[in-house]
Amino acid sequence: MTATVPVNGAALRERLLSSRLSDRAYADRSGLGDAAVRGMLLRNEINGSVSIADLRRAALEAGMTMGALFDPQLLDEPDDTPADDVTVLAQVLQAQKQMHPEDRLALALGWDLDRLRDAITALDAHLLPLGLGIHRNAMGVTIRPADQRAALALDRLTTYKEADDGIDHATARILYATYRGTLSSTDLPKGHMSRLGALSNRGAITVGSGVGERVRLTDDAAYAFDI
Repeated sequence: MTATVPVNGAALRERLLSSRLSDRAYADRSGLGDAAVRGMLLRNEINGSVSIADLRRAALEAGMTMGALFDPQLLDEPDDTPADDVTVLAQVLQAQKQMHPEDRLALALGWDLDRLRDAITALDAHLLPLGLGIHRNAMGVTIRPADQRAALALDRLTTYKEADDGIDHATARILYATYRGTLSSTDLPKGHMSRLGALSNRGAITVGSGVGERVRLTDDAAYAFDI
């Protein structure tokens, strides 16, 4: 795959607007073509195979220096204000409706846990007038209806789905290792902690709180294995 060169698309767009130069006209005058210009304006990048001469001509036709057009330091930086954190978190939770452990969410967003939890608290307050709220448990965080009757119904739907669909292979392996007595909560990668929480919530296992504490089957789960 060919590497791309970062471009200050916002600055280029402003220059074209001030010069009353259309995207197509700029593409023709610079010789880059429509697809390349769209990549500059919409994705802040251009194909790295473009020659230095063509890049210089692109800057010249836009009335910019090479440094102004291609310096990545001039690209628009993301807003790191608390209000922006709430917006980003809401978009992520809305797009990915399943439960997400807080440590995984923080890692994906590039935040520390304190920043994530501040955003969760602020988002919960914004959601309340919409009849929604942040739902948190051992499995993670998601957005759900604030009305507890709806939340209970959703929990029951999840339970029914799990009863019909069973568990995935990774969760089954964790359960079998627990049955054999070889599993410690410290042995699991962070990505599997949600599966451990799911099994605990379903009453299949108990997780000790001490360091190196073994994960154990509940009496009901042990009985199911024995029969």
